[in-house]
Amino acid sequence: ALYLDVGGDEGSQRVLTVLPLCYNLVLLSAFLAFATIPNLVANRIIYLNEREQGLYKSPAYIFAYMVTSLVNGLIGIFLLVTIAFFLADLDGADYGIVFTSVFLTYLAIEAIISLAGVMASSLPQANAMGASFLGILALFNGFTANTETSPSGISWVCFLSPFYYGVQAVAVRLFPASSTDTYGLNRDWGIWGS
Repeated sequence: ALYLDVGGDEGSQRVLTVLPLCYNLVLLSAFLAFATIPNLVANRIIYLNEREQGLYKSPAYIFAYMVTSLVNGLIGIFLLVTIAFFLADLDGADYGIVFTSVFLTYLAIEAIISLAGVMASSLPQANAMGASFLGILALFNGFTANTETSPSGISWVCFLSPFYYGVQAVAVRLFPASSTDTYGLNRDWGIWGS
């Protein structure tokens, strides 16, 4: 009920109600990406045994894993963004850009999570590594901290964060220039900011 029908808000009230929704869409995509860790770690032993027996080559396994992960991500992001648009009563013309932005953020986050899963020797270690990587990146997310509001010595971390790019791309599309300038959002993004 927190974001119910906020799409009709005007002016600064719209920014204060819809910007947190944008942030939560991007943040929830990280939770969807975290769902890949148990599968990645659990299938490692099976993969190594089957690879040792010569049942298939590594590219075949990587391709199959990539396709299933991509399909799961597409379904999850589609449901997430569709439900958010329906409940918040946002303009349907912005759906494509918001969906694409959240999905690209999901792909970047899923890559970081998969890296943690491959580097770790166990599921708890993979979860801890993934949470550590994403915890730092989530701090510099474009909503609670961006290049305008962060101290200059550490604002460069924003440019490493997929959350930052996801929130910026969605917010710049949904808000006019006066609102994005007030809240320190970057509009110089080509088609994303138009």
